[in-house]
Amino acid sequence: MRAQALPIPSMRLVAKNRLTKAQNARLREIARGLLNDRYDGVGTKLADALEVSQPTLSRFLSGVHGTTDDLAHRVLSLAGLDGSALGLDAPPDSGRRANCLQLSQLPGWESAEAAARRLYRHIPEAAWLEARRLAAPAALALTPDVVAHLALACDASHDASRQAS
Repeated sequence: MRAQALPIPSMRLVAKNRLTKAQNARLREIARGLLNDRYDGVGTKLADALEVSQPTLSRFLSGVHGTTDDLAHRVLSLAGLDGSALGLDAPPDSGRRANCLQLSQLPGWESAEAAARRLYRHIPEAAWLEARRLAAPAALALTPDVVAHLALACDASHDASRQAS
């Protein structure tokens, strides 16, 4: 039996409020700045941080498609801006704590994860990937031990859910 990949939400399906052409143009400038300054021009890294597919991000950045206020708020949040930069209302409640970022977006994540992976080779890949998606305050100090313990916690939660079923 072949496993099916879960779909990645696209910009068009996430929210209903479309941006104007001017708002889309400004958001593209902000997103391109993030792409070049924070993600070294690697679209997949920015797409992962925004929780969209790379082709979806590419179509938005190239101007093929506009986007919605939901994604706009995610881009603005990564850039450290609020909705007023585009004239948007408050972001929809996404269930995330304010001032939190995905761990993989915090400075030092990549080097701490690389060191942790060398030290803790027994942790499954899925646990590392899940730990990257956790959200935490930007003030979190990332050390290899912190990263490894987060991955171990993710792995333990998978073990508990497997035993329960």
